[in-house]
Amino acid sequence: MRALCIVAPPIGHTDRAVESWVTDPATRIECVGLTAYPERVYPRVAELVRFDEAQEKHIPIRLLHGDLLEPRNGGKEIICQLVNDKAVKWGTGVARKIAKRFPDAEEAYAEQVKQIPQHDRLEHAILSKASEDITIARLIGQQGFGPSLFPRIRYSALQSCLERVADHAVSTGASIHMPKIGTGSARGDWSTIEEMLDNEMVRAGLCVTVYEVPLKRVQLELL
Repeated sequence: MRALCIVAPPIGHTDRAVESWVTDPATRIECVGLTAYPERVYPRVAELVRFDEAQEKHIPIRLLHGDLLEPRNGGKEIICQLVNDKAVKWGTGVARKIAKRFPDAEEAYAEQVKQIPQHDRLEHAILSKASEDITIARLIGQQGFGPSLFPRIRYSALQSCLERVADHAVSTGASIHMPKIGTGSARGDWSTIEEMLDNEMVRAGLCVTVYEVPLKRVQLELL
């Protein structure tokens, strides 16, 4: 019996993986942390077991609700974030949260990116050490920022960044963690980006986790 990387999630968080439990064949498992029953203390975990054919050696991208700044796997971890080619400091949203948690990593990024001429920054992946086990990877795959008639994401640049991060992760034995990169102001297509993640990272044997905001309490109480 062999288990992979799924863990019981906190309330509102989700997780999924391909695992072998009681039976030998690998099975896809998905779960979500729920609120406790009335007058009970311990929360619940609802699981969905898919008894269809699963590829045990091909661990799918884990798309779950949770906190990106609290990676699930343990061990060496790389947190990825897409950035535009004009950025020196980390902006708003997820980037700002990362900067507040790891200010030294933001300063290290600023020093490195200033050494690269702006017209040459696309395709660069800048890795900054945040702690003993966590590295922040800034993927320069967006050209400019602000209103635009066309999406600002540059898929070829993002692919080059993913290749560089994948090589580093393989050499260090790290897992990969990220939000849905490229789908915000860069206006990228997630299905395209997901396929790139699969080709460059999952097929290299890396465990890739994509985080979304946890479900709201009112949604959980309906489950």
